[in-house]
Amino acid sequence: MREAGDQWLDRVQEAINKSKEDVMAPTITQLSKPEKVIYRTTTGIVCAVMIFSIINFIFNDHFPFPNGPEGAFVHLGLPRYFKIELTIAKILGVLALLIPRVPAKIKEFAYFGFGITLFSASVAHFARGDARLSAFFPIDPLLFLGTLIVSYFYFEKSHSFPGPPNHERKKPQQRVHRSRIRFADNTERYKSNRGLGPMQLFLL
Repeated sequence: MREAGDQWLDRVQEAINKSKEDVMAPTITQLSKPEKVIYRTTTGIVCAVMIFSIINFIFNDHFPFPNGPEGAFVHLGLPRYFKIELTIAKILGVLALLIPRVPAKIKEFAYFGFGITLFSASVAHFARGDARLSAFFPIDPLLFLGTLIVSYFYFEKSHSFPGPPNHERKKPQQRVHRSRIRFADNTERYKSNRGLGPMQLFLL
């Protein structure tokens, strides 16, 4: 009798786990051809800008002030070691966006890091008064930030987490489904703690 009950509980647990996986599993939404063009173009522009800045960080310390008496990082009041950290971070971010098999969460961190970098560059140039030399310095990073946002929008659209279908949302059985999850968790605890006393099982 007990074995039959255990088998029934195992089937309930298996069915609940399967339903939870079906709801929480991410799906890759197919973008339309125009959306793919926009996504790939904006992502390519962002990566090209980052690669351009990486090359200048390594080989041209005075960029974007070729005739300036000091390096760009010194001009912006940033320490020299920050250039090394930022260069490494940009290299990793570009690789994360360009390599298809990189997990989506890692790509999100790359988007977030690039967003902070571009916004901070605009603020730094504005704070140093570079806008008096040319409005290009504070505005240019914001333009690429907008490009990054467009790329991220289509990235999120192609890696969406679907919610339950509309006909399932209207059903009141959703509460029953949650209670089944709690029931299955409790029965799993019971099966793994049969040697405990009744009070110990209650305190679980």
